This record gives sequence, C-alpha cells and structure tokens, in this order.
Amino acid sequence: MFVSFGSIKINSAFGIKCDRGNSSTPFCLRKNLLERTPESDIFSRKMSISARLQADRIPFGYDFDLKRFKDIPCAYCGKEVLSQEGVQYMSTLKGNQLVSELERFSLQSPSRLSSNESKALALFEKTALDNPDKNGRELLPIAYTRARNRMLIKQTSVFSRIEKYAKEVRSNELLDYIAKVKNQDVVINPDISPEELSDFLVNKIRVEYRKEILANVINIAGRQTDPKHADTWGKIISAASSMPSSKTDPDAYLVKYISKALRRDQKMENELVLLSDNEAELFYVKLLAPFASSAEHIKPYSDNGESSYSNYLIAHSHCNSRRGNRKWSEYMLSSPERFEHVLHNLKAISSNKYIEDNAADFSIKSYINEVTKTIKSELDDVSDLPRVCEFMDKLTNLASNYTFNRRGKESLITAARIVETILHESNDSNVGRNLEKYLYRTFFRYKQDRKKTFDNLISHLKDFGDEKRLKAMVCELKHKDDILAMESLNHRLLLKILSDEYNINYDSRLSRMIEDLKLNSNSDSVKSSVALIKKKLTPLRKQDAYSMKLILEARQNRGKYDISSLHSRINDIYGK
Repeated sequence: MFVSFGSIKINSAFGIKCDRGNSSTPFCLRKNLLERTPESDIFSRKMSISARLQADRIPFGYDFDLKRFKDIPCAYCGKEVLSQEGVQYMSTLKGNQLVSELERFSLQSPSRLSSNESKALALFEKTALDNPDKNGRELLPIAYTRARNRMLIKQTSVFSRIEKYAKEVRSNELLDYIAKVKNQDVVINPDISPEELSDFLVNKIRVEYRKEILANVINIAGRQTDPKHADTWGKIISAASSMPSSKTDPDAYLVKYISKALRRDQKMENELVLLSDNEAELFYVKLLAPFASSAEHIKPYSDNGESSYSNYLIAHSHCNSRRGNRKWSEYMLSSPERFEHVLHNLKAISSNKYIEDNAADFSIKSYINEVTKTIKSELDDVSDLPRVCEFMDKLTNLASNYTFNRRGKESLITAARIVETILHESNDSNVGRNLEKYLYRTFFRYKQDRKKTFDNLISHLKDFGDEKRLKAMVCELKHKDDILAMESLNHRLLLKILSDEYNINYDSRLSRMIEDLKLNSNSDSVKSSVALIKKKLTPLRKQDAYSMKLILEARQNRGKYDISSLHSRINDIYGK
C-alpha cells in the first residue's frame, strides 16, 4: 500500500520510492552511496584493499610529486594552488596569519565556494580571530564544540516541532523515538585537546545522526495506514528533513569535517587526503578543496590518457573538474590566455630550486621534456593556428632552456650575451653574415674541443683491469660521434645534434652503457671514472653548444635569420 506525502511515496512494506525513479532503495541511502563516489583528484587518498585491487580502473588519486610543493601556479588560471606543504604550513599558523592564508586562497575565486562553504569558512575564521594564541591544529576542537553546540540547538528546535506533530497524530512510537535521540549527545568540554577529542570521536557511545534519524522517522511514517493524517505526516517528514545538514548548514559542515579530520580509524580510508601525524591537514584541504593541487591529465583519462607524470599538469581541483573530459586543444582554445598560464606553470616548476633539491625520485628535466611531448601531441591537429604556433615556439624554447642543469644555466646566459653582442654590433645588411661567421668558427672550435675531450678520457683510463671496458666504451662513442664525423658545417644536422631529443637519447644510451659497466664491476676507480665520463661527454655542456643552438633555431632557409625570434629567445633566457 502507498501513502503519498507530497513528492514522496511511502510503501508500508518496502520503504521509500521517489517520483524520479522506480528503485526500491531508500532515497536517503541511494544519495549516501552517491556521496561516497571518489571526488576529483585532491592530493592522494588511502584506499581499502578492494580499492587497491581495482586501482587500474578506479583512479582514487594520482601520485605526483609536484602536488606536494608550495608556490606552483595553476596551469589553467595562473593562481597558486594549495599544496600538501601549504596545508601543513597553514595548520601551524595562528590568529590573523591563519585567516590571511585562508583568505589568500578563498578569494582567488569566491564563486567556487558554495554559500554554505563560505559561511563555514567565515565561522572558522572568527574562531581563529577569537583565539589568536592557538595554531591551526589547536583551533579544531574549539571550532568543533562551538559549531556542535549551535547545531544541537537547531536540532532541538526541529525535535520540538516533530513532537508537536506527533501528538496531533497520536504516535507514541514517534514520541518515544524522538525522546530517545533528543538527549543522546553528551556535553563536550570546550577546552578539550585535539587528542582527547579524537579519542572521544572514535570511542564514544554510538549515536544516531541526521540521515539515520530521517530514515527512521520515514520508516515510522511508512507504517501508518490512516490517510486522514497524511498531511501531518508530510509535515513531520519535512521537519525531520530540515535538521542541520552539512550541505546547507555551516555548523553541520564544520562538525562533519572536523570530525572526519580527527577520527583516525578505519572509516577514514576513502577520504580526501592521506592522513598523517598532523590530522588538521585533512580539514584544511576540505575547507579549501576547490583550490587544492591536483594532477590534471592533459590527454583525458577517459580517452586512455596515461596516469603518469608525462601526462600531468598541476591545476586547481576546480579548474581540473571544470575542464571535464574535453579534448585539451579544444579546452585551451576556448580561453587562449590559458596558453600563457601553462607556460607560467612550467617555468615556475623548472626554476624552483627547492623542488629540484627535494623531489624524491623525480627529475624536473625529464618532466619538462616529457610533458612538452604530450602537449605537442595533443595540439598537433591545430598546430597551424597562429596562436598555437606562437605557444609551441615558446614551449620549445622553455623546454630547451630548462633541459640544461643549473650549472649549464650560467653557460646559457653567457652564450645569449655573446649572440646579443653580435646583433648589436651588426646592421641590417651584415647581421646574417656575422652570425654565420661566428657559427662557423664556433663549430670547428667545438669539434676540436670534443675530440680533445675524447682523447683525454682515453688516456686517463688505464689499459688494465676493469677499466679496459671503460676505454673500449669511450673509443666506441668517439668512433660513432656525429660531431666528429662532420667534415664540414651541416646546419640541419648540427641543429638535430644540438636538439633536446638527440641529447635525451644520447644521455639515455650513455646512462645504459655506464649502468651496465657499474653492475659488472666493484672497482672504486671504475666508479670515479664513470662519473667523469658522464660529466665530460654530455653533448650540451658548454657555452659554444648553447650559442650555436640559439643561432640555428633562428636560421631560416638560404641562411636568412628571424632576428625578432632571436631577441625573444634571448629575453626568455634572461627571464625578462
């Protein structure tokens, strides 16, 4: 039998049915299942055993070192993302400093926070200002008890309304149930510590919360068969539905997410961030979730895009989700300023010394080159558009600039100054001839230096013991070296040899040969010689190579030069 209360139909045998569907699963339970679906990628998530087994199909979170570091701008909007280090830093701040840091992110795009989230943030900021001597972690129990007390007052008001209606329909069952849940929550001391509150939340006597109370009220209503009280039962359900919810009530929001942050038990396994010793991190990343750092797939995951650093950009969670699974080229062209933001993002990563020194098992050099390849692949179908061509040129320059190690940066700047001097000392009629002269002289000097490097290495390696193999390897490299094989200056071949792709391949081949030698030798002299070979034989290792590359990149057919692009490239190197 069905009794209708507004838009909700209650089946006395099977529970609730919604007008929008035929499922016999209670609506509140189905909604709960939907809410547990993994949200957009924010930092990394703990996974249950079953989730780990399905990790190749269900992306609960993406491991990407760069999500950890501060001061990285979003690849799509250019504003700083909230990183794991940023959250850790936030939890140590006090009073005005904490409020300023919270506002620094929330004001980036206020529309990304719902009205309820904004109000919850304002309540928490007030708590911080009222307790200027407490840090971000110590504030959690204070904010929790304040919000909980306000929420309980609102719930008591709702229970009073339900009791009034229950008396009208003479439902002793409902009156008894409401009496039971009214006083279930114990009073919490406002001065409770984070550890004590955590222990309380994990070990307290079980209580019923909003969804369970609502479901039980609806079940009681479902057992009623007298249609003349249908309107009153509808009011009862409506009143029960108005209990404070984290979706609509800022106090309930704070209670829910502070509770989740401090409850260190198995129920936390699929929450937003991996719990650490500082549980406050979980709360702050939820409070500012739209601005949290996420790994954005350049080629969409839904289009078989890889979950690897070669396919990742750092972006705000809300910028990531706004794009959805749209093709990257389409999304970028819909707002062309994003091209500059991507360049700004990659340049900030490349020039960050702290990241370079602290990114475990992660090479910025490799990342910049690999992600550049992915971007070029995704833009291939629109590469003839002027805006895309300009972006691709800048991206190529950026990648080649930051392919070099930090020591090589000084040589690159020196090379830029040399080329800039040639440009200043030339007029329009002889600038090309002067660049060609310098290129010719530099090439033969570079070739001579390279031959000397090989000869010195060979003489350095003793012709006995394990080092015979090292000498043989260097001799083989010398015999096959493309620079030494060039009898005269071949502009195209030289540009290819000086390209990033060639250098990466050469470096990989050299690394494989060296690793093979190291695996088969325990000699300390071999290990020191290996380090020397690696240092000496990197093709792009001094200013001559950098200056030739600069000139060749601006050289067009028949020896003409694009002087404006050369000036632009030099300015990029200077960081102007």
